[in-house]
Amino acid sequence: MLSEQKQFSPDTNIHLFMGSIVKYPIHWHNSLEIIAVLNGTIHLKDGFESHTVSEGEVIVINDNDLHAITGQRDENTVIILNIDVTRLKTEQASIKDTIIVCDSNTDKIKYARELKEAFRLVLNIYILCYQNDDIKINSTRQKLNELAALLINNFRYLRMLENSFSSIDSSDSHVETLGGTMDYIYNNFKEKITLQDISFHENISTYYISHLIKKVSGLTFQEYLGMLRAESSEKLLIASNKSIAEIAFESGFSDVKYYNKHFKRWYGMTPGDYRKECKDFFHSSDKTKELIDQNLTDAGRYFDKHLGSDWKEMLSSNEKTTFISIADEMKPRNNMEFSFPSFVLDCNDFNSVLIFKKQLQHITCDLPIRKLDLEFSIKNDVLDQLAQLEMLLNYIPANELNNIERLVLRLKIQETRRDSSYVLIYNEIKNIISNVCSYYNRDFRLELVYQDHEIK
Repeated sequence: MLSEQKQFSPDTNIHLFMGSIVKYPIHWHNSLEIIAVLNGTIHLKDGFESHTVSEGEVIVINDNDLHAITGQRDENTVIILNIDVTRLKTEQASIKDTIIVCDSNTDKIKYARELKEAFRLVLNIYILCYQNDDIKINSTRQKLNELAALLINNFRYLRMLENSFSSIDSSDSHVETLGGTMDYIYNNFKEKITLQDISFHENISTYYISHLIKKVSGLTFQEYLGMLRAESSEKLLIASNKSIAEIAFESGFSDVKYYNKHFKRWYGMTPGDYRKECKDFFHSSDKTKELIDQNLTDAGRYFDKHLGSDWKEMLSSNEKTTFISIADEMKPRNNMEFSFPSFVLDCNDFNSVLIFKKQLQHITCDLPIRKLDLEFSIKNDVLDQLAQLEMLLNYIPANELNNIERLVLRLKIQETRRDSSYVLIYNEIKNIISNVCSYYNRDFRLELVYQDHEIK
């Protein structure tokens, strides 16, 4: 089906994908789509326009816009952020029925700061969504509101037209009428509207309206109407069985001849030829969507490049878990082997287990580590927490430990009650470690500290 239904997170009302795009055939969805290119280049067709989006750039596709994306296999990494338009329009009232223009035609010099900030916000939203806790959910919502405000204030279609018009003739006293004029045309272009209708509605002369439209769009009034009508007909050509004549009239054209003329101007072929080309495509094997998933482990180096190393601190979600941040002076030089220092993990909840797994992925991905010292602090309810420890050790994929030759586990048991149970605990831990060693076919060294006294 050409119409895609995204599954949005119930907490943030967004859908995220990170990976490589090979081909994403023509489709649309009821969501605002923002694509940030972390590496490489993608090519996007949006209506009759074609865009090339390169590393460090963003592009916005409005809801219900027909678009298709292509790229080279393994030569691009992108983040695709889809935002539930219905919720976004509720939370950001000013985005209601708003068209965002942020693509390869956007002035990259004039809007350099805003484009860079939009790119950064998309990356930050992905990082925050990498962990699903209340703190991160609230932070994600805040970043989404920042992104929505940035797009509305800088890339709203009418705002950009007003800015363009002001730069052309800042002395023109009718610049404030531009928004109302263009809004009226956009909301009524499928009807039979004339310059006289707009003149009556906006209380300005037909001459001035014609002058205004030509100045901001480079098109005459009739050409501008023809463009809007031709673009709106594309979806009917592809997704319906209506005749060309029916589509022409439904899109606002009074005659099929004029429909053919205007459609061919923007799409390079007649509506009938365009429909045939699309149907031939959908009956071919090329219609299959081909996306290659990636995660932060795969793409961490691109986040380092665009955000610096501080982005990893965003993954730390609570005070119980110490996230390992890598200072520049600690990074290996000339492929030296690197022994990472110990850190403490309170093994007291499953969330800590998941966070530790993600942190270990980043560490082993970014550094050629040969030795890793891990210290676990276990307090009270020791036997219950041993189950968490076993889950943690078995939760680490084997490929995360491929390069580690020596893994030292120091378990510090800070139990409030003093009894002889530590002997049973130690034997239980040895069984866990033995099972893990067998699973990974690897020998791990175990040190057990009970009440600050090491047990041999």
